[in-house]
Amino acid sequence: MLQSCCNDPTADLKTQHYYRYRQFIAVLNVIPLASFATYFIAGLGLVTTWQQINLWALGVWALFLIIIASINLVLWRRFVWHKIKPHNINVLSWILTFNLGVAALLYASLCLALFGLFEDHHRILLVGTAAAFSATGCWMFASMPIAGVLWGALLPGILGIGLLFFYSDRHGDLGLISLLYSLFLIVTVLVTSRKFVTSLIAETKIEQQGELISLLLHDFEENANDWLWEIDSKGFLRHVSVQLVNSSGKTEKELKKQPVADIIKTFLAVNNEYSQTEFEKITDALAKPVAFNDLRLKVNVNEQQRWWSLKAKPLFDERNRFVGWRGVTSDITAAYSRELEMTRLANIDSLTGLANRYHFLNVLRDLVPNNADVTPCYLMMLDLDNFKIVNDSLGHYAGDQLLVHLAETLGKIIPPSALLARLGGDEFAIIMREGLTQESATIFAHHLQFAIAKPFTLQEYKIEMKASIGISFAPDDQCTAADLLNASDIALYDAKEAGRNKLSFFSPQLQKRALFKQKLLIDLKSAIVNQQFFLLYQPQIDLATGQLVGFEALVRWQHPTEGLISPDDFIPLAETSKLIIELGAWVLQQACRDAVVWPEHLRVAVNVSGVQCEDIRLHKLIHQALVDSGLAQHRLELELTESALMNQSSELLGVLSEFRQAGGTVAIDDFGTGFSSFSYLHSFPLDKLKIDRSFVKLLGFEQSNNKAEAIVQSIILLAKSLDLSLTAEGVETPQQQVFLTKLHCDLAQGYLFSKPISAERVTEYIAEFAPAPPHI
Repeated sequence: MLQSCCNDPTADLKTQHYYRYRQFIAVLNVIPLASFATYFIAGLGLVTTWQQINLWALGVWALFLIIIASINLVLWRRFVWHKIKPHNINVLSWILTFNLGVAALLYASLCLALFGLFEDHHRILLVGTAAAFSATGCWMFASMPIAGVLWGALLPGILGIGLLFFYSDRHGDLGLISLLYSLFLIVTVLVTSRKFVTSLIAETKIEQQGELISLLLHDFEENANDWLWEIDSKGFLRHVSVQLVNSSGKTEKELKKQPVADIIKTFLAVNNEYSQTEFEKITDALAKPVAFNDLRLKVNVNEQQRWWSLKAKPLFDERNRFVGWRGVTSDITAAYSRELEMTRLANIDSLTGLANRYHFLNVLRDLVPNNADVTPCYLMMLDLDNFKIVNDSLGHYAGDQLLVHLAETLGKIIPPSALLARLGGDEFAIIMREGLTQESATIFAHHLQFAIAKPFTLQEYKIEMKASIGISFAPDDQCTAADLLNASDIALYDAKEAGRNKLSFFSPQLQKRALFKQKLLIDLKSAIVNQQFFLLYQPQIDLATGQLVGFEALVRWQHPTEGLISPDDFIPLAETSKLIIELGAWVLQQACRDAVVWPEHLRVAVNVSGVQCEDIRLHKLIHQALVDSGLAQHRLELELTESALMNQSSELLGVLSEFRQAGGTVAIDDFGTGFSSFSYLHSFPLDKLKIDRSFVKLLGFEQSNNKAEAIVQSIILLAKSLDLSLTAEGVETPQQQVFLTKLHCDLAQGYLFSKPISAERVTEYIAEFAPAPPHI
């Protein structure tokens, strides 16, 4: 093991000697830093501890360190600074290794001496500093494995042995940790040393291959004269290659009578502006004796379009007078075609064939550079609503097919002057340079949304997509590409927040709101620790008996400067940042602690988001909250959002099944507002559906909403057929209560019964509660 870390045992002696030299030099390169650090530490030790440690012993310690550091500096100055290659590399390597080992012993002895003098808190700092110093030394000297192993073994190792021997009664654990740390450093040094040797072996192979390639290229230049050319100072050919004779259709004698510029001109594509420009570059290059490389020409050879690359260097005689050129012409048609294809691929999205993010950003920077010269345009960011549902339900292949269809649909709509790009996922962008008014942009955006909304049949399924769009204008909104892109993102986020198939224009107010949310996100990270959250509880009433059956826990945020923050503002931020996991755990624990003092027949309902359902610790958090609070499991109800239904993992299904078997209740919150509820009802272990307040608020009016009534009635019938109970949210009027009671809805909650109240007020509410007769 150690031998393979030090060198390559399969290499010859010369190569092994080279590897040892490289290892030696690698360590010498860091010696100045290590030596000056030694001077500093020696001086610091003398100044700070001369009254605590025997001055003679301290002086000898510092002198040895200074001598070792100075010897190492001499080695560095000779073999690195002056670049003198040593002949006796083995001896020098052992000298350097010996010096570093002695230095490690000296440092370890000082640490043991100081440990006996320091108080406990300084001792821990001393051991920590020694550990850091050990790791630094091992990292610096790892290319010489023996030196690195000595450093890692002696400094923390001797320190650990000393602590175990002299201070085992109080600090034996520090000694054991130091020994284990020493072993860890030794293993790290060996692994690092092996990687260093491996890199040397690879580097040597590359150098050998480079020498072979150089030899082959030299041989090519010497013998393959069919592509070589040489001209005199007047521009006439001295040597004519066979390739040039075959390509031109002229004899060697005829070619020698023409200047090389005229010969090249005969190959140029007729009336081709690019070829003419490149030809002028070549004639300019031949007019001055300076080497040139990779000057390209588009030519016609035997009625085929080809690409040539010319490179040449000037020739001078013994008196340094210019006498002509020697160069080579290469047919780079195949390579150039590959280059064009690579450029094309680098600028297009491989799935849809549209411009990709790279090409889009380049065009945007050209139109909106970081200066006043801005081309008026507007940027439209487009994002599909609930595209994830297609991917999760039908598979990623189906999602890709949908994106291809969308790209084709949009490509037929946008004008030729516009750029349509796919930025990634289901996000598209359009740069428009016409119709630069909000009215025309709105018309065009609605046209896009209408086209996207047309049903599309995919795998025998009828897909209907919606799109949210955010728009910003240049230079009205922003004058740099990055700011314009950010402005459109802000507008798109606002459109998605407003609901599906929405359109939003950037405004300073939106930017201010985005900054406010960014500030909230930052503050959210410390809000739980600082106990800025609190819970309110809303009663849940049995519609048939009028009895109180429980409360739903609702989290609120009392911001120290912004006041009461709406859950609509901070819950989405918490879910996006995954802070909802920590916040949800606190809500669950606090709700259980509050509910345990209520009468035993009352339950508490706690919301669980889709992000929490993806957390593998969900089962543990639920169990811990119940155990810590002492709340019976049958008194806890978990309300899952519809986004949680998308996660049909076996872990989540197992957690919910186990929770229900132990007596807990599982409900689906805001039922009827999502896309997947009906298809997932049969596979999830559920007890209850909660009818969303958006349907309930339309019930019970004189001119009632027939569609809302039909939806509520359908949900109730569905729940009854599946043997699920029902809770209606947002009940505010007696008429709504009557309607729900007639349809045999089980429970209700809303302002009709009570606004959300504090935990302290819940006790009073329970004591004062008098069951009202059911409204029938």
